[in-house]
Amino acid sequence: MKTPERAFPWVGWGVAIGLLFAAALFAIWQGSAQPWCKADEPECFREWVAALGGWAAVVVAIPTVLFISYQIKDARKHQRDNAFIALRHTRMIAVRAINAAEIALEVCRAEEQQWGNIEREGITKSRLRAGFGTARTILTHRAFQAYEEEFDLPIINLKALLDELTEAEGRVEELGLSWGASALVSAYRNISSLIEFIQESAQEYSAQTNELLV
Repeated sequence: MKTPERAFPWVGWGVAIGLLFAAALFAIWQGSAQPWCKADEPECFREWVAALGGWAAVVVAIPTVLFISYQIKDARKHQRDNAFIALRHTRMIAVRAINAAEIALEVCRAEEQQWGNIEREGITKSRLRAGFGTARTILTHRAFQAYEEEFDLPIINLKALLDELTEAEGRVEELGLSWGASALVSAYRNISSLIEFIQESAQEYSAQTNELLV
């Protein structure tokens, strides 16, 4: 919306042109015989008015065109500003996902190795519960959730892996502790693959947008 200060020049244009046109008509009317018209030319005044009217229309159109041009330029600038803000927002989401992925991948590799090498005697319900809890914490991390909401992920996404994890945890009682350890190895491997995908795509997006924001 235009402020009064920014709109005033256009109002001034209109007032000035109106006054100029009125002054010209008054001058012609008062001195119709000299210097514009001769005594034997009764149609002279009408012709002058018609001519001035055409020129006045052209002159009046100039500020209108300038005003519309300014409006278009202002709208484009506003659009660029909004795009810039949106770009910064999505890039920040990508950067947070990259940072979270570095930590998550370290945890996943350590957990996968631990559960892959654990002795049968070392498997307990409490340790399994902790292992499933850690995996769930990674899958529900806000940085990954935000990235999934903003960008397209493959068919195997956070929710799909979370559903598989919940189902596997529910079957431990039926299939045994050893099966639960194997299920965790598989779960952490799948989680690592998805987090690596998020990390790589986020790094690529961050690099591309960084050139636009600099």
